[in-house]
Amino acid sequence: MAKYNGDTLGKALRSEIQKHQEIAYIFSGSEQSVMLAMLKDRQRAFYKLGRIMALGPIDRKIYSKAYFNLYQGFSHEQSINACLSLFPNSIRIN
Repeated sequence: MAKYNGDTLGKALRSEIQKHQEIAYIFSGSEQSVMLAMLKDRQRAFYKLGRIMALGPIDRKIYSKAYFNLYQGFSHEQSINACLSLFPNSIRIN
């Protein structure tokens, strides 16, 4: 997020997340130190936002199967549109 005005983006995202109930969020990244800093640094927007759990790598085959089962019968375009419909203010970049 640092590349994209991380402070402003982080604060806006936290504001939206705090409005939701009964939803789980997974923040993932390849650099554990960056992820931990995001959640443990008092100066950052996501400080103490939730519980930290180390999940480890997600097997790509299992992830892909879950995704495709969710959108079974959808064309590629339909599955993208279904995902984007969950985020009406999102921008699609091809």
